[in-house]
Amino acid sequence: MASILCKSGSVLGWRDEDNTSGLYKFKKDSATSGGWHLNQDSGTYLFKDGNNLGWRYKAFSVQLGSMALGSLVKIKVNNIDKSFMVVQHGRPSPSYDASFDGGTILIQRVMQETAQWHSSMQAITYWGSTMNTVTLPTYFNAIDPVVRNKIMSVRIMAGYFTGNNTGAQLMWFDIFLPSILEFNCTIPTTINHPNDGEAWNYFKTNDASMFYGCWSRTPNGGSGTVQYGAFYPTGNTAVVSAINSSHYYCPAFVIPQTTLVDANGYVL
Repeated sequence: MASILCKSGSVLGWRDEDNTSGLYKFKKDSATSGGWHLNQDSGTYLFKDGNNLGWRYKAFSVQLGSMALGSLVKIKVNNIDKSFMVVQHGRPSPSYDASFDGGTILIQRVMQETAQWHSSMQAITYWGSTMNTVTLPTYFNAIDPVVRNKIMSVRIMAGYFTGNNTGAQLMWFDIFLPSILEFNCTIPTTINHPNDGEAWNYFKTNDASMFYGCWSRTPNGGSGTVQYGAFYPTGNTAVVSAINSSHYYCPAFVIPQTTLVDANGYVL
């Protein structure tokens, strides 16, 4: 592997091209001159390959908005690396609020923790649920602050249910669960549910099996065998569970498409 000329303080040396984080790199500023640069942005750097020296283009980072759907990026949560999947660039459809413009939706890919949708069996709203008022804010505060400060507030449809009645209204969120419709799951026609979103682009061509058993934000209207429930995906199909049951949850949020992702997949 080639090496890149680096500087740490007044010490110069050659470092593996993928191991230069935090060091100044000698980058070409024009056709005839170069200079020291700390940021790992793409450009032409001074390389050594064996005994051969020369200028070579290095793509240290890419914009999140250029990444294919299904791509994985890394973000630290509680100082632990977590994988997030790119599932949507921009608005999922014209029916979504303009607050999604210029953003990319990320969902945590693997979740080890479980939580209740709500702590009691009663008529509630998604926005008043234990999931939204306790679990997700705690998670949000554990996100790497560099990334957390980039998260966009967006307006999405949030569901409610009272008895057999369901509905949804547009509300602001920084972090949220995908709806069962955004997972693109089929809901049995006998089960009431709010109209709280449309399929995100990734799920239009891929089922939600990798999120099997993860809570959605969609409440069940009280029909069927569960009086107060919420949906989770099992592949292409929606299943209802009692809201005071514990299931996995996969938080979603939106960050600008211009956000950089380094060569190792970390969101910068």
